[in-house]
Amino acid sequence: TSKNMVLQRGSKTDLLSRFFWIEVFAEFLTTLLYLFLACGTGLTWNNTPNSVMHIALTSGMSIATLAMSAFHVSGGLINPALTVCMMAAGRVSVLKAVFFIVAESAGGKDAVQFIIIGL
Repeated sequence: TSKNMVLQRGSKTDLLSRFFWIEVFAEFLTTLLYLFLACGTGLTWNNTPNSVMHIALTSGMSIATLAMSAFHVSGGLINPALTVCMMAAGRVSVLKAVFFIVAESAGGKDAVQFIIIGL
């Protein structure tokens, strides 16, 4: 097999690294903000539904802005499916991918809870 196809495992020293936890928090925060903006835009206010164009523009602009703002920190993955693909391609270690997926899932759960509390 080629060297590029070997999965990176990560190490225990990664868990002690401050930058590792900054990356994990960046994935949590960007996922939370994206889902809050995208799902919150679809809600109706004062019995007037939003237009499809408004929802599409909000979703597109928020994903582009958040991905570019987190790209230099954690890669701006935002999506657990993309994290798995990057791990399979060898761009992200297995350890980092597991923590990213947990952070992204927690960010999504928290975003939905914020929307429900706001209703």
